[in-house]
Amino acid sequence: MPYSAAYGASKAMVVSLGEALWGELTPEGIKVLTLCPGPTESEAAELQGMDISQAEGLMSAEDVARTTLENIDNGPTFLSHSGYRVTMEHMMKMPRRDVLAGSARAMKVLTAPKT
Repeated sequence: MPYSAAYGASKAMVVSLGEALWGELTPEGIKVLTLCPGPTESEAAELQGMDISQAEGLMSAEDVARTTLENIDNGPTFLSHSGYRVTMEHMMKMPRRDVLAGSARAMKVLTAPKT
């Protein structure tokens, strides 16, 4: 995640931990599902200074929770937002270097000072 290295690294650790626990605990009958929710309505965005009224495609927290529980058997990792899921499926088919380079270009444009 160019321009979001610490955030990306922390998310990668959470996914890796969840997948390891899924592998270890599933044979014991314990369900583990790592959630990658994508854009979700919450106070977190507002606390970060974002205007969520301008955001498109946000899922409600209730919908995220419901779809996650509906998919508890579809681990080890679940992406609750359909648009996020499609984007990730597309990116997984691309060479990693192309994804990273494209992400860096997009983030640079999004974070450029407005003139």
